[in-house]
Amino acid sequence: QLIGRHFSFLFSEEDQKKLLYKVKRNQKLKRVIKYQTSILCTSEKRLPVELSIIPVKSNETVIGYQGIIRDVSEDIRLQEERKKRTEEIQRMNEKLMEKNKKLNELHQLKTQFISNVGHELRTPLTSILGYTELLREGVYGQLESGQEKAVQNINYSGNHLLNLINELLEVAKIQSGKYKIYKEPTSVYNLVEAAINTIRPSIDEKQIRIVTSLPENLPGILIDAQKIFQVLLNLLSNAAKFTMDGEIEIKLFQKQGQVYFVIRDTGIGIPRDELANIFREFHQVDRSLTRQFGGTGLGLSLAKYLVELHGGKIWVESVPEKGSAFFFTLPVSSNLEQNQTIENGKQNMTGDVARTYLPRAENTR
Repeated sequence: QLIGRHFSFLFSEEDQKKLLYKVKRNQKLKRVIKYQTSILCTSEKRLPVELSIIPVKSNETVIGYQGIIRDVSEDIRLQEERKKRTEEIQRMNEKLMEKNKKLNELHQLKTQFISNVGHELRTPLTSILGYTELLREGVYGQLESGQEKAVQNINYSGNHLLNLINELLEVAKIQSGKYKIYKEPTSVYNLVEAAINTIRPSIDEKQIRIVTSLPENLPGILIDAQKIFQVLLNLLSNAAKFTMDGEIEIKLFQKQGQVYFVIRDTGIGIPRDELANIFREFHQVDRSLTRQFGGTGLGLSLAKYLVELHGGKIWVESVPEKGSAFFFTLPVSSNLEQNQTIENGKQNMTGDVARTYLPRAENTR
């Protein structure tokens, strides 16, 4: 049907005028002309096409034009499909952004709720623990053996609950973006001994041996002592909690500008497939162990956050039924002057010194 006919019949008069105008303009430029339009098909339907008009030259003179018509219906279909998908993705993104906004609002409410409840619980609990200390010291009279044991149990359970509340409050502060650290020159020996003395009652109950390897002349470090004390206490508490017998080893050494802390135990260990998740918030290896040993699943995530906040790293190695070893590093600060006095000698610490590393009462509302 096309043979012998002029190709112009395929185009509307308007398209013919546009093409003629483009050809005349191109006589000097001598470039390929591309033009998208639609042509009549045998079925009386219009077909989207791209017309390429190529100048035919002889000695750099244009003597005619060659036309190529290409069906672009598939290109247009794909473009429309891409457009639909793009619009669909945009709608999904808008929905996700709206849901994310609502989740953030709920997250803020949860954080505020934890903070408020934590403070409301900690205030009376602190008073209870204060009175148990007075009872143990005999301020209200000498206790009988049965009474002394009961007060000791109250004190132990109260401190356990206080630690859980403090962990929740720490998480609330981290999530609210209000978390701050206050660095000061600190003796690593004093820090370790204070943590050991704090955890010693739970270790002595099980008759677990505690072994230390603290080399001479470790440098003082610039840290928030209370926060790193909390890291040590969390790691030692876990070691004591999950070790039925055997020993807990605390080892320190310096290497390449870092002080390495190692807490190794002979406890139940951690399955290999759990190691990657062990530092996640609220993650617990085995729910049955949670019922047996207690805990919120926050201690290790807090430890990771606090160590990394100081520019260090933390990791774990473990073999089930053999034990675990937790490692963390803290950088030796170049800001500490050599003549700055830090009591870094090994000492026998008392409970009073250990208390200096316990969390300060803060108003984070």
